[in-house]
Amino acid sequence: MIVFCLLLSTRGFSQDRKEIHYLADTLSTDKSNRILEIGKEASFTYYMFFCPCVPPYGMGYNLSFASYKEDKITLSDTLPKFEFLSWKELSKLGATQHADFNDKFKFFITELLPDKKYLTREVRIVRYREPIRDFTIISPR
Repeated sequence: MIVFCLLLSTRGFSQDRKEIHYLADTLSTDKSNRILEIGKEASFTYYMFFCPCVPPYGMGYNLSFASYKEDKITLSDTLPKFEFLSWKELSKLGATQHADFNDKFKFFITELLPDKKYLTREVRIVRYREPIRDFTIISPR
């Protein structure tokens, strides 16, 4: 019971997450200059930014987000009037807030579609497990 009370006091009953948005316009960017891959895997859509800004650094991980609620999609004919983050702002948030990003932010990505419509969906950051180092370095004598 004491542990339960401690958990409630540290997490709070309701946590307000800051709403942030990013515009993913892959249609206006040449394929050789794209920093973003959008794809579908199983039942979710993923957004993978080619950026080694996610810990553990130097391990080849990218800043990735996935949409697990495909029913939470908004389609519009005009660009939604959100204040969109720049790539620089998003990569900094991803690098500095990676561990608790989903707890602090309600994040939406808006895609420009080929038919000039805009699709907005809520996404959550994909957390990577810390790599297991199962080797020993033997120094020469």
